[in-house]
Amino acid sequence: MRRENQPGGVRAGTRVPHHLTYLVEDLPAAALKWHTILGVGPFLLHPHVPSEEITVGGRSAQVRHVSAFAQHGPSFVELQLIEAFDPPSAFEQYRSLGGQGPHHVCYVVNDVEAESLRLEGAGARCIVRAKGAGVDMAIHDGRSTFGLGIQVQQDNVRFTSFFGRVRAVAYDWDGEQLLREFSL
Repeated sequence: MRRENQPGGVRAGTRVPHHLTYLVEDLPAAALKWHTILGVGPFLLHPHVPSEEITVGGRSAQVRHVSAFAQHGPSFVELQLIEAFDPPSAFEQYRSLGGQGPHHVCYVVNDVEAESLRLEGAGARCIVRAKGAGVDMAIHDGRSTFGLGIQVQQDNVRFTSFFGRVRAVAYDWDGEQLLREFSL
C-alpha cells in the first residue's frame, strides 16, 4: 500500500496536519506568548516569503508577508504577519478564512493539483494559489466544515529540509534567542 510522505508515515487517504497557521499583528509578541503559555520555541523567522505567481480568488495578486515557524509537538506552528496585499480586496478574501488567530491548517501532499481538484469537488473552493521559488500550494475555504482554511503544500526537498531544520533547532534549543532569522 502506498504511503504519503506525512509525519508518522500514515496511509494515503489519511490527512495528517503538517502545521497550523495563525495570523498575527505583532510577530515578536505572538512568539513570546506561544513560548510563555505553551513552551513553544524557538521560531525560525523568514522575513520575506517568496512566491512568483499568486492568485487570490482567481485573480493575480501580490503579497508580502513574514512567517515564523516552530515545532509544536509532532507538528509545527506558523505565525504569519501580512505586510501588504495588492489589490487590497485580495487581503479581505484571504483574511476571511480567519482573522487574527487560527487561519489555516496545512497538509503536505504529493500532487497539489489533484488534491486541490479533490477539495474543490468536495465544496472547498480555492482561495489562494501560489507557485514559484520552491513553493507550490493552494489554500481552500474549509470554514463551513472546520472553521478555517485548508492548505495543501507540494512535498519537495526544500520544504522538507526547512522543516527538518526547524525540528533540529527546537531539539537543541537552550531557551535563548526566541526568534531567529532564516531564509528558505
